[in-house]
Amino acid sequence: MSATFIEINLSGDDVLSVFNQVGTFSQQPAAMLDEIGSYLDSDVAKRFYEGKAPDGSKWLVSQRAEAENGKTLVDTSILSKSVTHEVRAQNLVHGLTEKYAAIHQFGGKAGRGKRVTIPKREIIGITPVQQSRIDKICLRWVESWFPK
Repeated sequence: MSATFIEINLSGDDVLSVFNQVGTFSQQPAAMLDEIGSYLDSDVAKRFYEGKAPDGSKWLVSQRAEAENGKTLVDTSILSKSVTHEVRAQNLVHGLTEKYAAIHQFGGKAGRGKRVTIPKREIIGITPVQQSRIDKICLRWVESWFPK
C-alpha cells in the first residue's frame, strides 16, 4: 500500500495564463501554495476529530471506536498526525504519509488473508467547501499583487 496524496498543479493552461500576466507571481507561488497546504492540513486535522469526510458526511463508526466509546481513526493519532503538505515549484502535494492511509481513504480488504473489510472513510479530498476557501486564498494573493 502507499500513502494517500492529492496534488494541486498551477501549471494548467487556464491558471498559468492568468498568473503569467502577474509579474510578481513568479516570485511568490510557493508562499501561496504553502498557505493553501496549511489550510488543507488544518481542515483534515479538524475533520479527523469530527469523524467527517471532506464533504461533511460522517464516517462509519469503527468497531473499535464503538466498543471503547472512542473516535474512529484516532485511537493512537498516528494517522491524523501524518497529515502533511509540500510545495514543489508550482505544485502543492497534500496528504497522509502513513502507508495504511490508502485503505481507509478508499476502503477494501485488509489484514492477514485479506479477511477484514475496511469501509471507505474518505480523509483527503477537495469538495466545494474546500475549493471555496482555496479560491479566497488565491484571490487575496492576486489582489495583493495589484496594490490599489
